[in-house]
Amino acid sequence: MSDSGLYTVQLNSNTQSGTTFIQLLVVLVISAIISGLALPAYANLLTSQQRSAAMNAFQHTLFSAKFEANKTLENIVICPSQDAHSCQPGSYDYSYGWIMFINRDKDYPVKRDLNEELLYATQFDLSKFELVANRQAFTFKPLPKRSTNGTLMFCPQEKFIKTHNYQALIISYTGRPRLSKQITQTHKNICD
Repeated sequence: MSDSGLYTVQLNSNTQSGTTFIQLLVVLVISAIISGLALPAYANLLTSQQRSAAMNAFQHTLFSAKFEANKTLENIVICPSQDAHSCQPGSYDYSYGWIMFINRDKDYPVKRDLNEELLYATQFDLSKFELVANRQAFTFKPLPKRSTNGTLMFCPQEKFIKTHNYQALIISYTGRPRLSKQITQTHKNICD
């Protein structure tokens, strides 16, 4: 303390403060370990979110199709589509999207003609999973007729497979969908 009551600090120019190379390496190693642990969890989170978005979108389309069938008293079809205008012939793969339209001529295999109104179209860019069904198309008929039943599977690609990432959307004859996380070998065979 000086005579005026103020504290004085003397700096020693011989000592240096800062971080050493070893300290920087330790911080980098710890950061790398934490990142290595977090990235797989983040990838699973993204896959789970994509799965939820795709399944919810398809489920919404199913509800809309059943509603439209009863409203218009026409057959409503949902089929896979890559161009958001026409059905993809012979395909069970809904990964690129699907369309919903009024099938006035009730043709089978389903084909959208120019006079058949397109009610809904969606497209996806799915790189880490596939949406595969056991039907080329789902037809919804007005009550009390039966609709097409089937299963839509969420199939992760090999390197992203986690058992909790498989999911099935099971559609009953009444057109009522339900999600199932209890996957059997039969469900997994849809993915192959």
